[in-house]
Amino acid sequence: MEEQFLTKKLAEALQASTSLVARTGEGDRILISADRNPNTRGALVTGLIQDVPSARLTGLADAIERGTVKAVVSVGEDLLAAGLTAAQLAKVAVVYLGSHTNATSAAAKVVLPTQTIFEKAGTLVNQQFRLQKFARAVPGLAGTHDDLLVLSRLIAAVGGAPVASELHTLWAALTTEVPALATTTYRTLPETGLLLDATPWASLRFPEGETLHYKPAAAGEVAKV
Repeated sequence: MEEQFLTKKLAEALQASTSLVARTGEGDRILISADRNPNTRGALVTGLIQDVPSARLTGLADAIERGTVKAVVSVGEDLLAAGLTAAQLAKVAVVYLGSHTNATSAAAKVVLPTQTIFEKAGTLVNQQFRLQKFARAVPGLAGTHDDLLVLSRLIAAVGGAPVASELHTLWAALTTEVPALATTTYRTLPETGLLLDATPWASLRFPEGETLHYKPAAAGEVAKV
């Protein structure tokens, strides 16, 4: 949630569009979700995206071909696996933030090494729209940085309004600016999580459909959780 919030801030400072890549697979309607992205709902809650993402970055690919996009900031995403071609990557300047090498990091003009989920703390929203927090399990490798620090410094570098890079301080901004989070903070979030109001996204068609824990509402109905 925190990284998505800062990514949105960076996009606003750059007057840039944002995209999220869908990952889907066969679900069992109990424990295994067809939505393999762990935080699609979080991206909706923070406003990083407005709709359920697609599996290919076709809009970005078209913009690159038209010459309207000259640079791409990739936050942990392999753009080639997401549908761009090597020829399209060669047409733009790529800034890559991530913890593992891939074809995109190899093609990037700038690579900023960040940390895995095990090396940082934060929050996510599961398919039930339950906000949950997680803690750092192991220290990060030497030479890597938390995404919050990297994103906040990028925002400052492009002239955006100053934002916090420390988790608890950043949550003051999330509480103020994200309506769904107005009643909680990272410190007060229960270990069992907090069920958010899913009504604003009740009409979206999520890939997992009805499951044991979540039944999407039809358009115009209140979400049932």
